[in-house]
Amino acid sequence: MKKFTCFFLLIIIFIPNIVFSFNKEEFDSANYLAYKWIITSKELISEYNLDSNITRREMLKIMFNLSWKYVNEWCSWKFSDLNKNDWGCKYAETALKNKMIAWNQSYRPDDMVTKAEALKMIFKWVWFKKNNNWTWEEWYVSAAIEKWILDSSFNNYKINAKRWWIFILSKNTLLLWNDEDINILKFFINN
Repeated sequence: MKKFTCFFLLIIIFIPNIVFSFNKEEFDSANYLAYKWIITSKELISEYNLDSNITRREMLKIMFNLSWKYVNEWCSWKFSDLNKNDWGCKYAETALKNKMIAWNQSYRPDDMVTKAEALKMIFKWVWFKKNNNWTWEEWYVSAAIEKWILDSSFNNYKINAKRWWIFILSKNTLLLWNDEDINILKFFINN
């Protein structure tokens, strides 16, 4: 009986920390993006993999969905590490065609995106212009705070971005515009 009681107490102490390791803002941000068709809707918080790092392939798709830019449905295999059957290929090649990314022989779709790279991608994709007086990392962090996309600064620019962090930034970016502004932007981007 003592073993069962100790086991039960351990569960009571540790399970809430495991089950509720994500706060409401992180889950709400994921659900908001799913509602706006930026990411796929999930029923359980665990299905969003909020504490996982995000890959270049995943980040590129989120950026296309966030910016409402048209994505080619075909892929001609311009990158050595993205075959034409890879779902990320069409996003990478469309980004290349529109000069949103620079051409390299490989795209490195499974590499992780750092927090600084994620901010740069969000700002480039939603039409904010960079001021050249600072390092690119400093400027994007400062601008994100100024625009209320980010609530606190960071200076370790090599930290990998977690999915929950990307979801919060993306939600905050979308909230900069109201629905009417978004519909106008969609019209001009796609016409």
